[in-house]
Amino acid sequence: MNNTSFIIKAFLAIIIIALTACVEQIEWEEALTHSETLVVEGYVSSEIKQQEVKLSSTQTVITSGSPTGVSNAIVTVSVGDSIYQYIETETGVYLSEKEFAGKPGEICHLEIQYKGELFEADAEMVAANSIKPVKVSHNEYREIFYDYILPSNFGVDAPLKISVHAEVPEGWQNNYPADTDFGTFWGNRIGEAYQNKDTTYYLHPTLEPAAIFAYSEHEMGAYPLGTEIIQVYRSIAPEHYQFIRAVLSETEWRGIGPFGYIPADVKGNISNGARGYFYATEVKIHRQVISGETE
Repeated sequence: MNNTSFIIKAFLAIIIIALTACVEQIEWEEALTHSETLVVEGYVSSEIKQQEVKLSSTQTVITSGSPTGVSNAIVTVSVGDSIYQYIETETGVYLSEKEFAGKPGEICHLEIQYKGELFEADAEMVAANSIKPVKVSHNEYREIFYDYILPSNFGVDAPLKISVHAEVPEGWQNNYPADTDFGTFWGNRIGEAYQNKDTTYYLHPTLEPAAIFAYSEHEMGAYPLGTEIIQVYRSIAPEHYQFIRAVLSETEWRGIGPFGYIPADVKGNISNGARGYFYATEVKIHRQVISGETE
């Protein structure tokens, strides 16, 4: 080994030792501690039912469990001149003692008394848009079945939350000639009811650059005659939509495509430093049956 090679190797060894000697493990104390801040998830809908408020506390940054429910809180909601008391039905879940409903234009006021502190929020219910029937077409491979296209994620007049699912009733095969070959999937379900899983998502009034990479037109199929397609629209107030958009920017839309958002703290509408959101929503339901007519 010549002197030059020896010197180079010795120099590299010194650098490696120096670099490893400078590494110091730093404990992230905040990762395993938290302030147990109250977190609120609640709403009032236009459906007559027991309305719900969920209470929990914030978790540590590094956690593997579910949020811890908060018990022994006093929860009330006021709508106009009426005040509704809530009862805790399971840990952290509070339901109104009486069934009630809100309506567009009303302000719903939430009050939570917990550990000697008062937390409040107001939510205005806005009207939901009219629901348009989904587009139904013959299945590309078997015309005796039908497909439908979910509404586009963008371009509505006002933001909405939408749920779509299809229900196939018992005896659906009676809509066809007796000798019809339904194939394996539907042939094994003759005489049975069938329901696909709900598809729930948001409709946005503007095109979100980051979100466009997450969404695309989605076709659902193939379904037999007699299938009922059920759409449920839930209105979203402008302030509530800004909260939803902020949450999506921090979760589903992060790191999608060349666009991105600067990480930020998501602020809700609960007073006194609590987290979460209390909102009001009008619910509209549209049902259509696949009758053989296509668009």
